[in-house]
Amino acid sequence: MSLFVDIVSLVGSAASISGVSLKDFLKKQPQLPSGDKQQIELFLRFLEARNVLFAGMDDEVHSAVVRSLEEIKREADALRQRCSDTHVDTILLNLLLVMSTKLQTLHGVDGTHARGKYQMYLALQSTRFELARALAMLCAAFEIEPSSPKMKSFVLDFAVRPR
Repeated sequence: MSLFVDIVSLVGSAASISGVSLKDFLKKQPQLPSGDKQQIELFLRFLEARNVLFAGMDDEVHSAVVRSLEEIKREADALRQRCSDTHVDTILLNLLLVMSTKLQTLHGVDGTHARGKYQMYLALQSTRFELARALAMLCAAFEIEPSSPKMKSFVLDFAVRPR
């Protein structure tokens, strides 16, 4: 395994998302569907092109953030429907719940004022954190390493390092 997968596996062994831990994946590793791994890799490639995950607070535009997060949410829901593993389903359902909640918050924010921009950034950071946790769990379970250095850094910065 690569260093990236080793690190997220170490953290994933102590973490759980909606009651699903890396140990749950490892218990049934021989039966993990290979089609699910390919679908998760495609999802990672889709996310690598999303600047909303990597941009700083001053670079964010409210309407673009909302639009991009809605696209990510749609793609995550499509991934959930394409994957057959119940643990993947649970992790993605949790992610979709968080994204729906944060998108509701973002729809009510006025991004033209400093206070609104700060509220937008807090909602965006919460979404990034949950997405990175889900990706860390899925990358560790399926031994996937993102091809983009930005995506590796995103997962490690948000899911592994303390905030």
